[in-house]
Amino acid sequence: MRETVYKLNTPVSICLLSDLHERDFSFLSDVRDHHPDMIAVTGDVLHGYTTDENSLIAGRMIPFLSACADIAPTFFSLGNHEWMIHPDDIEAITASGVTVLDNNWVDWNGLCIGGLTSAAVTEYRRFRTGSDHRYPEWDVRRSSLVLPDNRRSYPALRTCNR
Repeated sequence: MRETVYKLNTPVSICLLSDLHERDFSFLSDVRDHHPDMIAVTGDVLHGYTTDENSLIAGRMIPFLSACADIAPTFFSLGNHEWMIHPDDIEAITASGVTVLDNNWVDWNGLCIGGLTSAAVTEYRRFRTGSDHRYPEWDVRRSSLVLPDNRRSYPALRTCNR
């Protein structure tokens, strides 16, 4: 991880975290030491995808985002590696104390904080419409993802690693 500190003419200290891809989150002690006023997580906390729903959100993202929220108000925008996130996952992230910026913005202490959701997330949501299945399964024969309830096939995203 590379740490860069910019001195700006503003009374707000912002910690920007991006493209973590499930790295070791031990750096959070350094974040805590800087006492940021807010933390902005700009996507790609996950790496690739998994069909194990117990590890996708609860085991990987929630502990990290919850730790961020314990340090300072935290805002999270969905990156291309969060393409598979289910609406229930967004509720779980919100319950951890994090504000999810899913193509929206909030006013925080007079600042407009916004998040633009990755097109990969939007495209997959469109594909999943009408399905009750939470996460897809990998179909080796077709090299694609499949929603088991209706067997619709979705080509694997190039941006996500298996």
